[in-house]
Amino acid sequence: MDLDITISRFDGSRIFFDGSKRIVYGIDLNDFSYDLDDEALWIGYSYFQDASMNISETANSGRIQAASYRVQYNTENSDDYVSFGYWLDWKLTTINLIEGLEMGLFADGPDFESAANLPLTGQATYSGDFFGEFMHANTSETVVQMGQYEADLEMTANFGNDTISGCIGCNYRNINTLSVISSAGVSEYTDQPTAYYARLNPTTLSNNGQYRGNITVRNVTGLSVNTLDGEYAGKMSTLNGDDTNSPVETVGTAYAAWRDSNGTGLVGGAFLGANDNE
Repeated sequence: MDLDITISRFDGSRIFFDGSKRIVYGIDLNDFSYDLDDEALWIGYSYFQDASMNISETANSGRIQAASYRVQYNTENSDDYVSFGYWLDWKLTTINLIEGLEMGLFADGPDFESAANLPLTGQATYSGDFFGEFMHANTSETVVQMGQYEADLEMTANFGNDTISGCIGCNYRNINTLSVISSAGVSEYTDQPTAYYARLNPTTLSNNGQYRGNITVRNVTGLSVNTLDGEYAGKMSTLNGDDTNSPVETVGTAYAAWRDSNGTGLVGGAFLGANDNE
């Protein structure tokens, strides 16, 4: 049940995330890091291990490196699965804290390796979950908040005009195990609601089932938000449903960066949505 992730950079360097590491600084990750339910959704965490067998998970070395991923699979067929998640390498500096983050997003599975077979008419709605890493630095960059962002996913695909759009966090959004990092140290809080959500602006749905569009960040409190950058990308599954003849799932990644009167923020992660009518 352990998953390893190896990142090979363009400069030839590598990061290895060892999914078998379940004890990090005395914390047993098995207590909170996975959940096997009726839908066979497995949640896993992995931490960086260097050549000296050291594990980096806190800021004491000026670096945080970790990965988080989920696998949903068919209990009767182990070749039928979807994996999605993210990894991060964060170099902590005294300035430009947010800019020191390198993040990778991934979402894939056997049902997404080939071109999808899309209907020519009609539409389908997809509901599911998004999870990713959230960070926000105040205007003076003296306080940084970070944690795992959990939210609902809603997407609508219009096969007649070849478009897709949606929202992340329109109905539910939460930050799990929020860490607040400042000169006073690190404080941790669990299950902290957040007001930030993301509009997945309408974009072209290609005839092979792939799509790529931009994101607008919003805040439910009415706080003015300036989206600096944001993109979502995904695929439709090759498996179509019996009732609507449309793809049964969609999987993808999304990231966004923004600025508001409280500071600068970013979020990046992955999502999986299922056809509501199948």
